[in-house]
Amino acid sequence: MRHTRYVIVGLSFLVVLWLPVASTRAQQAVIVAGKSEYHKSCAVCHGSDGKGRGAMATLLKVKPANLTRLSANHDGIFPFWDVYRIIDGRKEIGGHGSGDMPVWGTVFKQEAGADLGADLSAHARILEIVYYLESIQAAPRGKP
Repeated sequence: MRHTRYVIVGLSFLVVLWLPVASTRAQQAVIVAGKSEYHKSCAVCHGSDGKGRGAMATLLKVKPANLTRLSANHDGIFPFWDVYRIIDGRKEIGGHGSGDMPVWGTVFKQEAGADLGADLSAHARILEIVYYLESIQAAPRGKP
């Protein structure tokens, strides 16, 4: 079962989100998994550094976003759930609406198969990416 890892990761998210004693190591494991998922699914357009300069960027009609500036573009607050909804396809943006960017929620569910864990697997993979993106936010201008 390919999605078993994602079910386990999904359960790990529950621990990270709900237990105040969640360790930094567990949070780091989620970010590391998110970095791996990002590089498999997103880097080709957004670049390995998240700045929108991936190999496919010049071929797209809509320039990929600089994902390191999401917090800076939202008054210093990382728009966690907006980013989640953009990745899973529930919030349309130019890249999504035109079909330039895959709707990863659908892709991840298809990859997981038709069993009961498919939704959890897809959610876990998206959350991994969102936590990773949160971790790579650039410092606001004028700050170290």
